Amino acid sequence: QQAQVVGVSKARPGQRVLTAEILEGGKIVKTFQSEPFDATALTGGRLAFSSPWPDAKPWDTDSPANLYHAVVTLADERGHVLDRSLPVRFGFREFTIDGRDFVLNGRRIHLRALHSSNINGAADIASIEGCRNTCRRLASHGFNFLITANYNFGPGAVSYMDALFDACDESGILAAFSLPHAKDFAWKLDTPEQSARYRALCEWLIRRAQNHPSIVLYSMN
Repeated sequence: QQAQVVGVSKARPGQRVLTAEILEGGKIVKTFQSEPFDATALTGGRLAFSSPWPDAKPWDTDSPANLYHAVVTLADERGHVLDRSLPVRFGFREFTIDGRDFVLNGRRIHLRALHSSNINGAADIASIEGCRNTCRRLASHGFNFLITANYNFGPGAVSYMDALFDACDESGILAAFSLPHAKDFAWKLDTPEQSARYRALCEWLIRRAQNHPSIVLYSMN
């Protein structure tokens, strides 16, 4: 596996170093560090760095407990800590399409899907307890995949989405994340103005959700 960390919004003059601590069960199992960099190294306000990690445990539908947390520290050239992130949970998995087959971590998988209205429903079903209950019920009936039923991100269409994907990660349920709908952009995604608006919103949403290993597909319209 390649452990990757991305994200520095701004950098003041001088050299900086990013350090990532990877935790499993509260214990540090991997530490890696970027090369020193300055503001000129940022691309769109972001920096990527990585380290080989051959024995990382893959997340899978039958091993959903294989989750890690990353804590990233930004320090100056003298080692003084300038900022430190909150822990971010993530997991490693590989999801590919081979012809007509979906492949998860090297094995063909059949997606048995239902749509889920948790993130566009009332507070009780959008809560972590409600989402865990949805995942338990899906699994008990033989389903392993859900599609979020919001189908758009118009005002009022989505209540709270984080708990659903947390529950999917914990239970091994795969998910397709529904992105904004073209109708909310005047059906004109081919124009520069509407395309820029759409890309900006999608980028924000995907960055918010991208560390959930359960999200294997994105759906649109």
